[in-house]
Amino acid sequence: MVKPVVAVKSAAAAKPASAAPVVAVSPPAGHLTIQVSALKDGATAERIVANLKRDGYPAYLSRIVIPQKGLWFRVRVGSYQTREQAAADMTRLQQSRKNPILVEK
Repeated sequence: MVKPVVAVKSAAAAKPASAAPVVAVSPPAGHLTIQVSALKDGATAERIVANLKRDGYPAYLSRIVIPQKGLWFRVRVGSYQTREQAAADMTRLQQSRKNPILVEK
């Protein structure tokens, strides 16, 4: 006598395939930033960053060692893809008697 074939589904096979997890992708960081100051004194640079943040700027401190000159602290603002994107912050900084320059990161 021939035994009937019975198909058995596993619990995993019975569930519909779930979609791949959603990963949030942030826009690429800009290659331009505004440099407000470059100082040898880290404490002064940190105070300037704090003041700029208080005024609403996305300010940060960048440290760099320059050969034969030592450690320097660069006070910078923002991250921009284009000069046009940086224009409003540049103008605002100039109006508050800062001398900002637009630099590549």
